[in-house]
Amino acid sequence: MPDDIQKKKKEELLEELKEEIFLELDRRIKSTERSLAKEITHVEEVLEEKYVEELTDHLQNTKKWRSRVKEDLQSIQSRLTYYRLPYAALVVSGFMLFWYGAFNLIPKIPYLSNGATAMIAGLILLLITGAAHRKLVN
Repeated sequence: MPDDIQKKKKEELLEELKEEIFLELDRRIKSTERSLAKEITHVEEVLEEKYVEELTDHLQNTKKWRSRVKEDLQSIQSRLTYYRLPYAALVVSGFMLFWYGAFNLIPKIPYLSNGATAMIAGLILLLITGAAHRKLVN
């Protein structure tokens, strides 16, 4: 009998110890979760500030680059228009190269390789854009 009583006491003590340990672990886990949540929030704020700043800088640089390119192109165009014959030759060459590329690209598109399908697709595009109506009315 005394062994049974001691065994029960040991089991009761073990159960109490388990409960205390689990309660302490739960408390520590919750505390760690709160501190991690604070850390994550802080890291998110820092990253957001950093990326907003980087994106703003990148956007400003892109705007500067675009305006520079636009100015350069306008400068080239204004110089070229002074020489009318070379300018006209460049424009015609540009149109010819564009259409040459289009004529070589269109047959490689499976749905447009058939002439009738390509004609219908072209007519639909002209009707959607209103170009066919303007040509027919005027």
